[in-house]
Amino acid sequence: MYPEVLKASYDAGHAIGIHTWSHPQLTSLTDDQIIAELVYGAAAIKEVIGVYPSYFRPPFGASDDRVLQLAATMGLTSIVWNFDSGDSDDTVDVSEDITNQVVPANFQQAMDQKLENVISLEHDMREWEARIAPQMMDLVVENGYNIMQLHKCINQADPYGNKILEGFFKSGQFNTTDKVLSPFTVTATPSKTSVSTTVLPSVVAAPLPSTMTVAAGVQNAQKVATTSKSNASAALISVCSLVIAFFIF
Repeated sequence: MYPEVLKASYDAGHAIGIHTWSHPQLTSLTDDQIIAELVYGAAAIKEVIGVYPSYFRPPFGASDDRVLQLAATMGLTSIVWNFDSGDSDDTVDVSEDITNQVVPANFQQAMDQKLENVISLEHDMREWEARIAPQMMDLVVENGYNIMQLHKCINQADPYGNKILEGFFKSGQFNTTDKVLSPFTVTATPSKTSVSTTVLPSVVAAPLPSTMTVAAGVQNAQKVATTSKSNASAALISVCSLVIAFFIF
């Protein structure tokens, strides 16, 4: 929902990542369904802001080697948090009173512990979750931290530039379900930076993938989602900031 929120976040300079199409537990899906969830999320982001994200956050933080390897064939790196603000619970609604008590306490504890390379988990599904974010940003800055886009925090030049997804969409395969089209090659610029696995514990190395891999998966997974107009919901800024968009139908 709210593509205008996604567009405003992007225009304001926030980095955008994928949070799947319908927020499932990826480890419970088939290979084709995992590919479809990520590709349809990427398609909706591309429709709204015209970029090809390089990062995704698995719903509930749930991933395994299979999920990470499939994502890697699409040029996607998993980003997970190492600090939970406590503003949400997977099974119950967290009330405003609890949020106002728990979140500041958790952030203060993290500041007291002098945590480094913090990637925090925050939400804006409820008004009070969004309302408390600026207060926590002030707290972080007052304790000597710098808030920056996640790709800069991990020494990467670009949160987008995903040449695999770009080639896939430009090949026309996304709108073709009766056959597998030839790959469309987009030349990538070699990166001189490296990612620390201590910051990103879910990064998995993968061989150079083929657009055909993505195409075949999407062709067999059309039932997972529809090609209706984008519906986006963006998460909040963290110490290392990545605005996560996911799409529902």
